Amino acid sequence: AFTDWATNTTLSSVDATEDSDLTVGTISTHITVNHIGSTNQVFIDHNPRVLVHPTAFKPTQVRNFSIQATVAGQATLSWMATTSTLSFQLWSKVPASSGTWNLLATLDGTVREYSVSGLNPNQTVAFRVDATNNYGTTPSVVLSFQPSGTAPLAPPKTLTVVSVSRDTATVVWDAVTDALQYRVMLLNRTGNSVVTDLMLPVPSVTFSNLQLGDSYILNVSA
Repeated sequence: AFTDWATNTTLSSVDATEDSDLTVGTISTHITVNHIGSTNQVFIDHNPRVLVHPTAFKPTQVRNFSIQATVAGQATLSWMATTSTLSFQLWSKVPASSGTWNLLATLDGTVREYSVSGLNPNQTVAFRVDATNNYGTTPSVVLSFQPSGTAPLAPPKTLTVVSVSRDTATVVWDAVTDALQYRVMLLNRTGNSVVTDLMLPVPSVTFSNLQLGDSYILNVSA
């Protein structure tokens, strides 16, 4: 008799043709049992294959993990989606170099950001985000953050494309008071891949080697 692992039934007890994948260790082979009168004819696929279950792996590491100051003593942690994640655990360590990791929060796997408050501007804090599913946990990179004792700068405003050619574009924006530099990030149309990441002292940028017909997302912060 042959056992169908999917339904846990004996194939020789049925009255029709049956197909089934039988597993031996991690190798599967396909068999067919034909009932012709009182004779069972068994056909075995001679190309065994490994069964792979994508969900039977730990989640991938979170991508584009970043920290953005909001107001004095506060910050927002953000990250991109991961594969097969059921939940996130957010951890902090103070001081960043020698402290003990403490759990800040456990979040659903669909959450993409978290706000932290009560940060001491005199201490550097380390943060990480762990992605977890039923098969294990994958930690993110560790980021260190120096909280600000004052409110952050206002965001740049009035982004304007002033010139465009076949593969270049120049963008300008209003200067921000007290800004020393501007971080300029150009991402692909879905926002999951960074094309260019620059730090500039002036409120303008020219991008080159752009792909004709593609769309981009531009983020500028002071």
